[in-house]
Amino acid sequence: MTNIFVLYSNQELYQTSDPVHAQLADLQTIFPTSAFLKTQRALLYYHAREFDEAEAIFDSIVKADPHRLDCLDHYSNILYVMERRPKLGFIAQLASATDKFRPETCCVVGNYYSLKSEHEKAVMYFRRALTLDRGFLSAWTLMGHEYVEMKNTHAAIEAYRRAVGTFPPFSSPQVRPT
Repeated sequence: MTNIFVLYSNQELYQTSDPVHAQLADLQTIFPTSAFLKTQRALLYYHAREFDEAEAIFDSIVKADPHRLDCLDHYSNILYVMERRPKLGFIAQLASATDKFRPETCCVVGNYYSLKSEHEKAVMYFRRALTLDRGFLSAWTLMGHEYVEMKNTHAAIEAYRRAVGTFPPFSSPQVRPT
């Protein structure tokens, strides 16, 4: 478990060095069919901007388990950057059919609408993701990108601030005793 934790931590810290890949390879010899470890490898490639390799791994994950939504938002980011609109549309439909109330699904659909240049709909889906999970940083960032596209600089800055944590998070209203 320690090795899995270290691998996950390195991936979250965008460490894409050869020792991290070697550690992942060692773990995959122990757990060769682990979707989690395959996802970690795809994310390592994603963070290294090796989108072709990451896409191929995510494709195999979707084929093996089409109802797995974990990290699907990252896959949709890859498809968005590579301008793979038909595939992104398929992934959006698949995610919506699986569970339309997951923040990952909302981000996938938002990316699809963004690629179609329907920025208002994209913002709506990113807001849905944030309604489901206020701490979903990917949605804050993507919503900021959409506001930039819509020329709403103030809203974009606020979304980016929330993404990096420099803005106070939303909290429930405080009830003052009377």
